[in-house]
Amino acid sequence: CTIVFMHHPRWASSTTFATAEVQAIVQAMYDYGVELYLAGHAHFYERFARQNAAGNPDATYGVREIITGVGGRDFSGFNTVAANSEVRQNNTFGVLKLTLSANQYTIQFVPIAGSSWTDGPITESCHGPHP
Repeated sequence: CTIVFMHHPRWASSTTFATAEVQAIVQAMYDYGVELYLAGHAHFYERFARQNAAGNPDATYGVREIITGVGGRDFSGFNTVAANSEVRQNNTFGVLKLTLSANQYTIQFVPIAGSSWTDGPITESCHGPHP
């Protein structure tokens, strides 16, 4: 699997944090078969379905973006829910646990002690570049 992490998300359910300037990088991710794109910047957690660089669903070859900016500073708000957003929360601090193997990855949001909100585990196979 190929995983990319960078500060700014391409998509977010907040116009303040969705960053169109990274579009060319996201296109390269899609073209070269990146499976998982991890971002921060926004102080919330949001998981997107696999999608192509234009933001259209692509369950076979799409890039899954996860914003995991819930490390403990504060929380950002949401605006209109972005297309392909599967889950989002801005009231529980925690970390994203990644379990990696040669042909798949598993993601799971682990909340801080005393909190109960979680996401996953979700296991997905690696797909490589689209034809």
